[in-house]
Amino acid sequence: MKFVKCHTNIPVPSVLETRIDKSNGSLIMEFLPGERFDRAWPLMSLEAREATRIQLKTFFDELRALLQANAGWMGSCTRGPVYDHRLNNGVPCGPFDSEYDFNNFLTEPVSRCPIPRMAERCCQCLSNNHAITFTHADLCYTNILVDQDTGHISGILDWEMAGWWPEYWEYSKALFGFRHARWWVDLVHDVLKPYEKEWQLDSELQNF
Repeated sequence: MKFVKCHTNIPVPSVLETRIDKSNGSLIMEFLPGERFDRAWPLMSLEAREATRIQLKTFFDELRALLQANAGWMGSCTRGPVYDHRLNNGVPCGPFDSEYDFNNFLTEPVSRCPIPRMAERCCQCLSNNHAITFTHADLCYTNILVDQDTGHISGILDWEMAGWWPEYWEYSKALFGFRHARWWVDLVHDVLKPYEKEWQLDSELQNF
């Protein structure tokens, strides 16, 4: 959160206090005004919705423009492990030295399947040549605060999964669990570069 606040114009709450012990942890953050996006959306005017769309695109273009030191690796902003509820049963994983290593990690559950050709097909479909970009990795309408009247974004929350991921990861994760909401899917396609092939493949990998 401090990294994003320091390097972008994205409205991120300031961290006021952290407490970590052997069994638990807590984070106290600055309170930000605004309504949760999915609650505001049905009541927003077309002008307000457009204002939100433009801001979201600007903010995530900023994230994509951040440059990585010693490009190619994947992990947290401090090159440590990353957490993502899509991966590893929610246990932190990585860091990964390359997308090739990450792809091997993604397909490892498939390799235990009794049909070897499934693992081979997945490995053949995965590319090792994506750009590695800084990613929120949990972009969804519940993590966006907006002013219902103006569409102004007052906060983007929940950065615990953020880090350096393949360029398609933001798109795939924005649809992960939220593809039932048509208005959200349409907005994601306007705000982020679509990666349909990668998303379809990752949807298959989620079954293992």
